Amino acid sequence: QPFPGNVIPADRLSPGGLAMMKLHPDPNVTPTPGNGCQNWVASVPTDINWSQINARADWNVTDKSRVLLRYTTDDWENTAPNGGGATGLWGDDPYPAVDSSWTQPGYSMVAQLNQTFGSNIINTFTYSKSGNEIDIQRSGADLNAEINSLIPTVFPESAKVTGDDRAHPVYWGGVTGGNLWTIAPWKNELDLNVLKNDYQQVFGNHWVKAGVLYSKNHKLEQIEFSGFESPHFWGAAGWLGGTTGNRMGDLLLSDIYHGFDEFEYVPTPDFEWEDFELYLGDSWTVTPSLTVDLGIRYTRYIQPEEKKNEVVAFYPSLWDPSLGNAACNGLAQTPGTDPCGEQGLQGGGQAVSRSFVEEDNNNFAP
Repeated sequence: QPFPGNVIPADRLSPGGLAMMKLHPDPNVTPTPGNGCQNWVASVPTDINWSQINARADWNVTDKSRVLLRYTTDDWENTAPNGGGATGLWGDDPYPAVDSSWTQPGYSMVAQLNQTFGSNIINTFTYSKSGNEIDIQRSGADLNAEINSLIPTVFPESAKVTGDDRAHPVYWGGVTGGNLWTIAPWKNELDLNVLKNDYQQVFGNHWVKAGVLYSKNHKLEQIEFSGFESPHFWGAAGWLGGTTGNRMGDLLLSDIYHGFDEFEYVPTPDFEWEDFELYLGDSWTVTPSLTVDLGIRYTRYIQPEEKKNEVVAFYPSLWDPSLGNAACNGLAQTPGTDPCGEQGLQGGGQAVSRSFVEEDNNNFAP
């Protein structure tokens, strides 16, 4: 039945819904067909600050030894409010009450030693290290904390990666058709360490080149934004009395059911992998007008391994039709672990390796 005067009584208002409504700014324009019936329009200022540093040093230690050092940084920061998808960034609604500040510090450094032996041999040893990070932090922390205090999680916050600093609950579709959400806090990291040695020698009509490369690399990234650790609502379910027929009314009414889900926690896989290469080549000057290039390269790309054993994969060979839709049916787990068994779930087996694929060490390339 309609409420008297189409006004929800004060004792029926949801404290959590009232807090979520604070994410919306106050109206500042009159809705008209010409503006799409919007009641808020703003040109939200957002600062983008960046800095770049390039430094290089060359040192001729002797007439046969030369050292090169190079360091580069490339950092940028897009401070809140950033306007969400309206400015090309993702993970936030366009409203500035709770928003995100993005930073991406990146760097690269190279150290190289060139050594000449006699008149026909050059050896170059190089070490390089690079790192890139995307770090997203929240603005509007007080309102975010207020909403979380009024809309608790189903799973304990102690089990969540972001703990009590989780993003506020998500409302897919919002009250005006746009999502209410925020990504922060969120992080993505990539680090590469590379050692390389190149040897060159000229004798007769041959220019021989040989080398080796080894790299050790690291990648860490949250697989979903932190809001996935909070409840996700997607509209009133219409149980026990139906809905108000208005999204805003459904959000504000305290005793109405909404469809929702929630992740117990969002894993942050921490991958490491190594690469190894060998090569041997020869540029053979057969005649002044004919040069033949010959070479062989061996490359071993070692598949990434997750350090915390938080990855599973589906193997068709592990699928057991008799288990039907059991949660772990067909899942391969990191060798030596059994999360499915620990949870009392049927199915689940062992992966062929920590990288979940058979390693192939027999690849050659020209």
